[in-house]
Order: sequence, then structure tokens, then C-alpha cells
Amino acid sequence: MSRRLGHLQIRSEAGLLEALLLVPAGRRRGAALVCQAHPQHGGTTHAKAVYHPARGLESAGFSVPCFNFRGTGKSEGHSSGGPGEFEDASVALAWLEQRHAAFRSSWLASPSGRGSACVPVLDTMPSRRSWPSTRPSRSTTSTS
Repeated sequence: MSRRLGHLQIRSEAGLLEALLLVPAGRRRGAALVCQAHPQHGGTTHAKAVYHPARGLESAGFSVPCFNFRGTGKSEGHSSGGPGEFEDASVALAWLEQRHAAFRSSWLASPSGRGSACVPVLDTMPSRRSWPSTRPSRSTTSTS
């Protein structure tokens, strides 16, 4: 099954955000936005921790844009430590919704806490969304 992979830029307050768009070749079931992992830990849109979940979603029939927050990769601007990243996530999700309005909901995913900038965005958008995390959960069991 062939697919399409495109490079794109999403305009934000900080400038252009670098993004990749994976589009399934077959029937589309929905759309999913994948936020990058934390750049201080090697996270970019091109990291395996972002690309593999995005490919899985694409294989399941989702159109998937993955974007770099401001100041990462080829995205313009500088990291603001939270507020700017929230705005980036809002802009990317609005971009996704404009182009995939036929779907009743969109999905968000992130392999790290940096993607948690996306979580508050869910409350600002009209339709309900899911937040699948690809980050392993920490054990709460004590060995002492």
C-alpha cells in the first residue's frame, strides 16, 4: 500500500512551524496530530519516538501531521517554556481541523511531557478528542 509523505509549514505567531504530513493511501478514518518529543532529550519531528506512532496511525487510516514546536528543527522562533508551545499546538490543531473538517474528532499524541502543551488545547476546541500517550507510564509500586 503506497502512501504520501509531504513536508509543510504551518504559520504561527512565532513564524513558520516545520511539519510532516503522512496521508494514508486507502480510506481515511480520521486525523491525528502528533506533537514532538522534548528537544533537550533529542526530540524532533524526525525522531523515532514521533515517527513510529505517526506511521502506526497512518497505517490505521489517519492523516497525520507531525510538527516541531517553535525553535526546534526548521521551525522559526524560540522556545518559551510553555505558553508559546501551547500556541503552537493550538495553531497546528486548528490547521488540522480546517483541512479535515469531515471527521467528527481529531486525535492528539505525544511521546513526552513537551507534548503536554497540547493537552490544554483540547479544552479550547469545540469537538471532543482523545489523548493517546506513547510515553511509558511510571510504576507507582515501591520495592522497599
